[in-house]
Amino acid sequence: MAELARLSVDKTSPVQLWYQLRMAMVSQIVSGAWRAGDQIPTEKQLCQALDVSRSTVRQAFESMVRDGLVLRSPGKGSFVAERPVTHIRVPPLGFHRTMTRRGYDVRSQVLQIEVIPAPKDLMENLNLHRGAEILHVRRLRYLNDRPMVLAKNYLVYELCRGIEKDDLSSGSLWARIEAMLGRQVVGGIHTFYAVPATDDERELLQLPQAVPLLMSVGVNYLDDGTPFEQAEVKVPGDSGFVVARHVAQSASLPFGARSAQV
Repeated sequence: MAELARLSVDKTSPVQLWYQLRMAMVSQIVSGAWRAGDQIPTEKQLCQALDVSRSTVRQAFESMVRDGLVLRSPGKGSFVAERPVTHIRVPPLGFHRTMTRRGYDVRSQVLQIEVIPAPKDLMENLNLHRGAEILHVRRLRYLNDRPMVLAKNYLVYELCRGIEKDDLSSGSLWARIEAMLGRQVVGGIHTFYAVPATDDERELLQLPQAVPLLMSVGVNYLDDGTPFEQAEVKVPGDSGFVVARHVAQSASLPFGARSAQV
C-alpha cells in the first residue's frame, strides 16, 4: 500500500484542505513514490492520519478519479491509475537542455523579473502557505537568434531565494534550481490551449497577424514530490507542436515516453 508518511496538510493555510490533500497525493504520484497499481490508503486511514473530515478526503479522491489519476474498485479500494493516455507530460530536461542537445543555440531576453505575493490560484496550485512569495520571471527565448518562445515562470521564492541575482539570459533555469536545491526536476502535468496572440506578443515573436499561439500551462515537480513552479509557455502555432504516443492502458512505458514538445 502507498505510504502515508509524506502526506500533510496545513490547517492555518487559506488553501482548502481537500485541495491540499489532492496536491500532496498528486506529488507522490508524479515523483514516483506512488506507482501505478499501488493501493491508496483508505478514506478512514487518511482521516485519522491527517485529522481531517471524511468529506475533505472524499472531495480530494473524487477530483483525482475525475482526472484519471486514481481508480476505484468496489470492495477492493482505490489505486493509482496507469499513466493516462489523455495526459501529455513535458520532458524533464526542460526547454534549454532539450534544444541545446538538438544543436540549437539558445538564449533568453529577460523581459520582467519580480518578487510578488503569491496569488490565490498559485497558492492552491503550488500548495503554499499564507504570505508566501513567488518569483515571477518572464522571458523571450531564442533559437539560433530567432524569437521562438514566450515563457512565464512562477517559482516558489522560498526554494530559490537569490536566483534572481543571476544572469538568467543564458543557461537553464531548471539546472540552476537543481544545483541550488540538490534535487532533480522530474517534470510536470500541463494543459495545452490554442490562443490568439496579443499585439505585444505578436511584436516580440515577430508574427504575422493570422498566426495563433500554442500555450501550455502546468505545475512542475522535484524528485521529492515538491511543486516548485507553475510555468506558462507560448510558441507560434505554425512552429510549435505536440507529440503524443498513444498506447493501451495496460501497456507499460517510462514516465517520459508520452511527451510534449514545445
